Amino acid sequence: MKNGLFIVVVLIILSQSLYSQKNGSPAAKLPTGNEPSPSHPYGRLNPNAPAETAQFSFMIGEFDCDDKILDQNGKWTERKVVWNSTYFLNGSGIQDRFWSYPTVASGTRIFDKKKGKWIVNYFQTAPTYFAGVWEGKKEGDKMVMRAPRGENESRLTFHNIKDDGFDWIGETVSKDGKANPFWIISCKRRR
Repeated sequence: MKNGLFIVVVLIILSQSLYSQKNGSPAAKLPTGNEPSPSHPYGRLNPNAPAETAQFSFMIGEFDCDDKILDQNGKWTERKVVWNSTYFLNGSGIQDRFWSYPTVASGTRIFDKKKGKWIVNYFQTAPTYFAGVWEGKKEGDKMVMRAPRGENESRLTFHNIKDDGFDWIGETVSKDGKANPFWIISCKRRR
């Protein structure tokens, strides 16, 4: 019985191998030319992606950042951050990674052509788990993302965008329009 099972497994593996050789590996046919690679470590913008995808190109690369976050006691904590971003989904979106002890986080940024807005998904695993979704668009020279938070709004704004870096602010905006910052970041591109 064991020999019979062994022969069946070998035949399955051989038939899959011969099928792949004859028909080409499905993975070899996938459009991945704009993903990060040794020659393009941060990937490349897909020329067929929505034109708006280039609006977040200022994030592509690696940055050293000064970070200030408001704790539960209303005290600002300062720390150093490494924030990097690459193109993904074959150059049609942007994925970023964020490290600062104790925070470990990642986000994805995709322009939704139907909505005419950016969709940003954020995930944080440390020190506690958090996930959120923001939507937004370019407003003048800023990138502004918003999400409802109960009766308030969470607003995330990239501003002071230059070739060598950018600034970012997270704010809670009340119904009367008063904005209270809870997170401030200033990033400089690594050379």
